[in-house]
Amino acid sequence: MAGDVSSEKMKEILSLLQLEIDDPRIHLDFRRPIDEKWWSRDHGPSIARATSESAFSTIARNFAKKIEIAMQRDEA
Repeated sequence: MAGDVSSEKMKEILSLLQLEIDDPRIHLDFRRPIDEKWWSRDHGPSIARATSESAFSTIARNFAKKIEIAMQRDEA
């Protein structure tokens, strides 16, 4: 929305997924940092291993919500 679509800005925005955000608006599986451990078969949530289109939509929706909440928190 700010018009900056540079790779640096994308890295900055996506890095917000690595934050731990304790907010009830986000499903519990997405509150912790999204990192290698989150994607891990041994340590990650079951949705991280899912392969259905529905699971991908759920992941994308929750990632977007987490970024939105993190950006609002930073603005406050």
